[in-house]
This record gives sequence, C-alpha cells and structure tokens, in this order.
Amino acid sequence: MKPRWIDDDRTVNDERLGYTVIAKWRPWIYYRIITFRVDGASALQRMTSSLELNLPLDAVPAQSDYFVTVVVQCNRFGVPRTRARHLLERKYSTFDEALSGHESVVVEFGGEPTL
Repeated sequence: MKPRWIDDDRTVNDERLGYTVIAKWRPWIYYRIITFRVDGASALQRMTSSLELNLPLDAVPAQSDYFVTVVVQCNRFGVPRTRARHLLERKYSTFDEALSGHESVVVEFGGEPTL
C-alpha cells in the first residue's frame, strides 16, 4: 500500500547520506529512516571498542569508517520518542552500499524508489 506522504531528503552532508520520513495511512504511524557515517577513529568509537574488546583505551586498534541505516517510529515531524527502539539497523562498509541500502529500506517500509 502506498504511503500518505513521504518527506525524502537525499542530500549528502558530512555525516548524513539520507533522511526519509514515511507517513502511513493511519494518522499516528510514521517512520524515520536515516543513514549516516560513523567515524571509526572518534573517541566514542574507541571507547565502545575498548569495552567490547576488554582492552585499555590506548590499546584499541583503529577502525575504519562505516555507515549505518536506522529506522524508528516517530511523529509527523520526524522526531522519535525518547526511548524509541530501533525497528531496523543495518551496517554498510562502503558509501555506495549505504546509498543503495537506504533506498532498499525506504522501499521495504512502504516508500517508492527514486531511481
């Protein structure tokens, strides 16, 4: 079933590759799909890796950048609830995979392809 409306912003910023809000026919059902780049060398990523690998912070190996697509239920403005759980989360290793992955997730949640 086609959605009521789609707010689709595919402009690529420094960190964000795609941002889409899909409104279903029920007035309270909206999905926000966002794809962004994760900096593997950031302090937060190093700290997370340190906890996962059980290593001291200075011994954590450098990670390469990767991309993530996350889907959450939100309001009509694209703002999720405070503790909204992720309905879908996918990782991609390359920019092109992330772009096509965002497109496939939009179609999976009822949107239309832009190609």
